[in-house]
Amino acid sequence: MTSSMTHGMMHVVMHMMKANDGSLKPITVRIPEEEYERLKKYATARDISLNSVVAEAIAQYEARVERREAISRIRAFQRRLRDARKQGSDSVELLRQIREARANQQLLDDERSADHEEAGNRGPGAGSSGSSSSSSSSSSSSNSNSNSSGSGSGSENGRWKP
Repeated sequence: MTSSMTHGMMHVVMHMMKANDGSLKPITVRIPEEEYERLKKYATARDISLNSVVAEAIAQYEARVERREAISRIRAFQRRLRDARKQGSDSVELLRQIREARANQQLLDDERSADHEEAGNRGPGAGSSGSSSSSSSSSSSSNSNSNSSGSGSGSENGRWKP
């Protein structure tokens, strides 16, 4: 028997005792003398009767049984959920897939912006891809010194740009 009991549990015990005042049944419980002395000390320390101590013990037992039954129902419910997830998709799995798709999209967007930035650094007519073709050099007809060899060196007006 624990020495600390919640206020709510005590309320339940007292309520049970009041409700059963008209229908109390006497019982005889045989316990070792040491346990009897401990129960008496416990009751005296708490300023309650031995009947109240027994009622507390019964209430604690009933609460423990109810918790075990509730845990059993929760576990059964969790098993049903797991079985249902096997048939469908799990929300955690869906979130993981969404995050992965976003990360891949972000990588693609970063590569595109890097390519776009690189194309902007090469100047007009250099093209948007890493290797320039003869069509990109022919498109800059106003630039007479553009690199028409198609080497993709990024030269413009005789200067090389990284």
